[in-house]
Amino acid sequence: LVTRAGLDSVSVEVGRFRVEDGHAIHSAGVAIRCHLREPAKIAKIERYGRDVRGYVGGLIAERVINVLSGDNVGYLFALVDEYTA
Repeated sequence: LVTRAGLDSVSVEVGRFRVEDGHAIHSAGVAIRCHLREPAKIAKIERYGRDVRGYVGGLIAERVINVLSGDNVGYLFALVDEYTA
């Protein structure tokens, strides 16, 4: 779908795709962007059993995400540092 649409980048929602999907998208020459909510909202989601940090960390470690965005830059840097060390 991405290649048929002629896209050069896509924005994905956390938890809505697999690492394998990310690698397939990259193989098609398409960049991936992921936006994270504020840390307080992530913590609230995680209290319900969803491991947002671990999921995004896995995407970072696997080099699936090209662009990580959010409102708390310090939080994003810490997350990237944690999973690329």
